[in-house]
Amino acid sequence: MKKSTIITICAFALGILILSAGFILLTDNNISNKIFAPKETTTKAPDPVNPKDQLNYTHEETPLKFLTIDLTPYVQLGQYKDLDIKVEQVELLQGQVEMQIDILLAQDGEYTKIRENATIADGTVLNFNYKGYYQKEDGTKGDALSNATGSDQLAMINGEKLITIYSDRTSTFIEGFAKAMVGKQPGDKFDFAVTFPEVYHTAELAGKKAIFEIEINYIAQTNISDAWIKKFTSEKYSNYADFYNYIKDAMTSEIESTNLDILWDTILKNGTVIKIPEQQLNYIYTVLVAEVDSYVAYSWYYWGQQLDFEQVLKKLGFATVKDFDEYVINYATEMITADLIVSAIIQAEGIEVTDEEYELFLAELIEISGKTREEVITSYGGEESIKETLLYTELDKFIVENNHYVLAE
Repeated sequence: MKKSTIITICAFALGILILSAGFILLTDNNISNKIFAPKETTTKAPDPVNPKDQLNYTHEETPLKFLTIDLTPYVQLGQYKDLDIKVEQVELLQGQVEMQIDILLAQDGEYTKIRENATIADGTVLNFNYKGYYQKEDGTKGDALSNATGSDQLAMINGEKLITIYSDRTSTFIEGFAKAMVGKQPGDKFDFAVTFPEVYHTAELAGKKAIFEIEINYIAQTNISDAWIKKFTSEKYSNYADFYNYIKDAMTSEIESTNLDILWDTILKNGTVIKIPEQQLNYIYTVLVAEVDSYVAYSWYYWGQQLDFEQVLKKLGFATVKDFDEYVINYATEMITADLIVSAIIQAEGIEVTDEEYELFLAELIEISGKTREEVITSYGGEESIKETLLYTELDKFIVENNHYVLAE
């Protein structure tokens, strides 16, 4: 549950997130002049304005613990049980794990190039060249499409999808490519017509008819070995059966996580927040302002020069103090809203963590980490933090058990 499991510490991560993401906004080069310019009617320059004084918050170091207070003045729950949630996939399909393993092998170059006596079918990994053209009204090729040419492109046929394979990621060609490839052989050259989706990331191509020239270079016959498995998993696994289960578990977890996010999005939208607790809003403000102050203190380390509060804000992507102020209000409101609804469900359903459940969970953490009990408790931020993590895990289980996933049509 990404939106609420660590509300009390997520604000600390935001400043790092902003910096690492490299947000770049246009800055108002005259803002410092507007703020610090002396008044013409004074004979003495006024004291500089502290940018932090312009923020819409009161210093607050104590967060509210929603689970311990009456939440009825703040939130009204909507439907959170017996929902039918539309998802793309509920469980792994036959052959899906094998396809994922083939993709990993292809990404790592573990395959033999087959250039003859082989036919493309579902699950085939292939290499091809392509070039796209606009389709004229008479059905012939027109001008070449921009950014629609490629060579030595690895891909896999996955049902009606053609999955493109890169060294560090995968993507998907538009509908029609996979169907055009099936039945072809290495060395085949052919054209086929296709229509881009009405909603497409390149606006100029949305809904447009096109013709693609295709040349099949070879079929990539993947090769798996125990040596490769050991290398790929840093010697954690050394045989196919264990590796297969490892990939299967990872893919299953991804499906469950994706579906849970969709479920929580629906539950959060169904709830209504009556008002935002001012203390919690001010607390998040205080944490984020302290984060910016830490960048000020270490600005020589980050940017090679001493910067003030406002200059650091600009480095973090905020053109003005007002921009930062508005961003924090929106961010804090979203986080508090999620936490209020989640906490209200926990209270309404009486979900709690028993001492026995806590000890079992802690034992698992100790076994996984190889640390002592005290070291684990310290590294996870204390017993209360561990119990909170376990509480949200129990809540996720409750939410999944009391709702229904339905395959989208």
